[in-house]
Amino acid sequence: TSPVEMIYSGSVCYFLDSTTTSGSSSRWNSVTDLFMNGPTNYPDRKEEDKKLLCFTSEPIIEPAEITGHPVVRLNISADADDATIFCYLEDVAPDGSVTYVTEGMIRPVDRLISENPIYHTAYPDHSYKKDDQLTFRRGETVKVVFDMLPISYQFRKGHRIRISIAGADVGHFNTTASKPTHFDISTSASSPSYIELPLVVR
Repeated sequence: TSPVEMIYSGSVCYFLDSTTTSGSSSRWNSVTDLFMNGPTNYPDRKEEDKKLLCFTSEPIIEPAEITGHPVVRLNISADADDATIFCYLEDVAPDGSVTYVTEGMIRPVDRLISENPIYHTAYPDHSYKKDDQLTFRRGETVKVVFDMLPISYQFRKGHRIRISIAGADVGHFNTTASKPTHFDISTSASSPSYIELPLVVR
């Protein structure tokens, strides 16, 4: 069964699956003991995506290149006072196979964007300092803006662009002690959630 339930117009409820993962040969294998699993490799994520909340575009009518930092903007709440949000950008081929492109993650308590960052960046700057943390109360909708790792990638004609959201990456992260069972993500016109893609026009 799908983990996604439309609960009212303009909002999506995602029931978290604690077994979601980016795999034992993901980019994290270069900084953990997982390097023993061999070179970094992302297998087809078609089956894994069944555990995630996925938003998939229609097939694109011409190739689309993205170069830079995709930026995720979510209006989100949870049934806990802390959470970890994992977001993946993926390429869905006409045969249904799913290719990992890039990812980003954040805890809502770290959502404060620095007004005077030490370094000026092309993406939202978060200090991740304890002193800068904001309260995240269960049931309260907050705006969370964060970047994905920079990428230069071309989606081919006929492929679809997918954004997948999870609440865990088991094997890589010990998520917070206060674990939510679900996320509510606003998708209304007045309180939208979306991703900004750095499209290259040639």
